[in-house]
Amino acid sequence: MPSTKRDFHNVSNLILGCGTFNHQYNDNPSDVPVKQLLESAMQSGVNTIDTSPYYGPSEMLIGQALSHMTWKRSELTICTKVGRVKEEEFDYTTEGVRASVMRSLERLLGGSFSEQDRESWYLDIVYLHDVEFRTVEECFTALRELRALQNEGYIRHVGISGYPLDYLYKLALLCVQEKGIGALDCMLSYCNLNLQNVHLLEYYDRLKSECKIKQIANASVLSMSLLRAQETRYFHPASPELQNSVQLAATYCKTHGVDLADLAVKYALVQWNLRGPTVIGFSNMTEFQHAYKIYTKLSQDGYKLTAPEQQLVAHIQQEILGKHLNEKWPSGIAHPELNQVQIQS
Repeated sequence: MPSTKRDFHNVSNLILGCGTFNHQYNDNPSDVPVKQLLESAMQSGVNTIDTSPYYGPSEMLIGQALSHMTWKRSELTICTKVGRVKEEEFDYTTEGVRASVMRSLERLLGGSFSEQDRESWYLDIVYLHDVEFRTVEECFTALRELRALQNEGYIRHVGISGYPLDYLYKLALLCVQEKGIGALDCMLSYCNLNLQNVHLLEYYDRLKSECKIKQIANASVLSMSLLRAQETRYFHPASPELQNSVQLAATYCKTHGVDLADLAVKYALVQWNLRGPTVIGFSNMTEFQHAYKIYTKLSQDGYKLTAPEQQLVAHIQQEILGKHLNEKWPSGIAHPELNQVQIQS
C-alpha cells in the first residue's frame, strides 16, 4: 500500500464538485457530460474531484468516465465521503464505513485499476458525511474506522463534512484528544462562506490552531442554488424571506449589468483565497468554462473585486439581505453531550 504521509500539495485550488451528477440537480444525471468535464478539468489544472455515495449515481458515473480515459493515478485527487446513505438513512458503524470505502474504491477505480495494483488502490480524502445528524459517539466510531483504513493505506486523509460550524468545530476539537482519532486532517464546510453567509471566516483560525486541521475546503459558493437569478432548487431549506431577499439582489445586480451567480462566485473565491480550496459543481461544459474563466481572471488580477463589484457586494449584504445576512437554517439533531464544550473567546 502507498504511504499515508502526504500533505495537500496535490489538491487544486478549484475542486470539481460532483454533487451535480445527481437527480437533485439534474433530471437525468446520465446526460451530464462527465467524461468531458473530467478531461477539461484535468487539462485546466483542476485535478481534484469531490463526490459521495449520497450523491446518487455520481461515483458510478465518475468511475465509468475514468475507465474510458487515459490517466495516471497521481494525476487525479479523489475526495469522497462515507456515512450518509440516503436522505434519512445513515450508517456510521464500523462495518458500514469499511464497506462504503471499499465500494467507493471499486466504483471509482475498478474500471481503471485493479485491487492488485496496490499503488493505485486508494482514495485521497474521505470525509465523514453530514456529521451533525449523528451523535458524537457515532462519529467517533466511524472516524476510528476511517483511521484504521488510513493506516492500511486505503485512504490518504480523513476528515468531516457538514453545515453547522459550531458542531463541526466542537467535534473536531474533541477529536484532537480522542484515542484512535487525533486531529483531523481536513474538513469540508458548505454554505458557510458566500455572499449570504461569512461565518466560516470567523471559525477559520480556531479550526486551524485549536483543532489543528490542515486543510479546510469551502463548498456551495452559490449556497445550493440560492445565490443565482434562476429559481432556487425545491429542496433548499432557506426561509422564504431569505429566498425573496436573494431574488431582490438578483434583480439589483441585473440593473447594473451583473449576474448574481458570477458575483457570488467571485466573492467566495476572493474571500477564501490562500485559506483553502473551493468546491464548485457543474452540470455542463458551459458552466465549467464560464466559472474557470472567472477563476483564471481573478488569479491574474490578484484575487480582487473591482470597485463597482465591491459596491454591489456592500449594498446587497447591508441593504438587501440586511438581517438575512448570515442567517442559518436548522440542520441535524440536538447534541446535549456537547453542552460542556465551550468555544474559546
